[in-house]
Amino acid sequence: MIRRQLCRIVYRSLAFKPQPFVQIPFYNFATGHGKKILDVWDLPKAQYTELSDAIYECHTSRMVAELLKENIHQMTDYQLSYAIYHMYEYDIILDDNFYNIVLPIVKEFVKNMDRESNKALAELVYHLGWMKVEDEGLWRLFEQKLVGERLYRYIPLKELCKMINALGTVNQGSDELFNIFEKVLIKHRLNLLPEDIDYARQGFENRKVGSQVLFGVFEDPLQALPEGYGEPEKLRQIGSKH
Repeated sequence: MIRRQLCRIVYRSLAFKPQPFVQIPFYNFATGHGKKILDVWDLPKAQYTELSDAIYECHTSRMVAELLKENIHQMTDYQLSYAIYHMYEYDIILDDNFYNIVLPIVKEFVKNMDRESNKALAELVYHLGWMKVEDEGLWRLFEQKLVGERLYRYIPLKELCKMINALGTVNQGSDELFNIFEKVLIKHRLNLLPEDIDYARQGFENRKVGSQVLFGVFEDPLQALPEGYGEPEKLRQIGSKH
C-alpha cells in the first residue's frame, strides 16, 4: 500500500508543475491505537519497514510531504525523525512543501512528545537546526518541551551536545536554556568525550554565551573547578535543577 502511495507521489511530481500550497496551520491526528504517538511494536513489522523504505526513496520535499501526510496515523516518532534526517543527509531543498506540510506535522508530533520520545526529540532539534530551518513557532515549541516540561533531563549527554551545536548554528535557544545546558555539562564533565566537547563548545561560541568555568571545562574536563563548584551542597543545588 505504501509503495503504491510512493508511486503516485512520484507520478504527480513528474507529471505536474509544482503548485503553491495553502498554509496548513496544524494537523490534529489520533491513531487507531488510541495513542498520540505510536511505538514501533504497535505496528506490524512489514508495515513499519515499508514506510521506512519509502522515506528512503524520497528525493524532494514534495515526496516527503505527501508520504508523511498520507501516513500520519500510522507512523512512529522515530520514522518522523528519520524523514527529517533523510532530508538533512541528502540536502533536499526545503520548499513550500516542507514549510506548509512537513513542519506542521513535526509540530503536532512534538506537542505530544514526552520522556519516551527523547531520542526522536533530540534528533529533530539538531537536524532541523543544522538545516537552519527558520520557524519561530517551532523553536518556541522545542523550548517549551526542553525547559517548560524539563525533557532535557532524559536526553543522553552525547545527543545534548549535538543539540547545543545545532541551536547555536541556527541562533535559537534562550539564555535560560543555555544556562541549563551549562550546568548539565559542568555536572557531567567527566563523561564528556572530545567530540562532545567540540559540538558543545561551538554551540556556545555561536550563541555567544557561557561562563569562563564552562570554557575551562571544555579545555580540560579533569581540572579542578573554582571554589564552590566542588562542594557537595553546590552540586546538590545544581542537580536539583535537572
